[in-house]
Amino acid sequence: TKAPNERAVRYALEKGITAVAGSDAHSADAVGFGVTEVKAHRDVASVLDGIRNGHTECSGQRTPPQTYIYQISNGFMKRVLKERLNDKG
Repeated sequence: TKAPNERAVRYALEKGITAVAGSDAHSADAVGFGVTEVKAHRDVASVLDGIRNGHTECSGQRTPPQTYIYQISNGFMKRVLKERLNDKG
């Protein structure tokens, strides 16, 4: 959601931390909404150096409401089922 993302950006700026984006995906359809572009050669050492040196640009889109609602409801149902199984056992 917007507020936590804005807090993360402010924190990174205040602490001098390089920003990177990512997806906190709980289902396959939620993967890839956060993107980090690193200005580097296409090898691991160069990419890591690019991140360490702040050569990143973050972009992406917010999770669509239907995906967000699905994740919340799915997590809720798993907790309810787990509690019911624990109560029986």
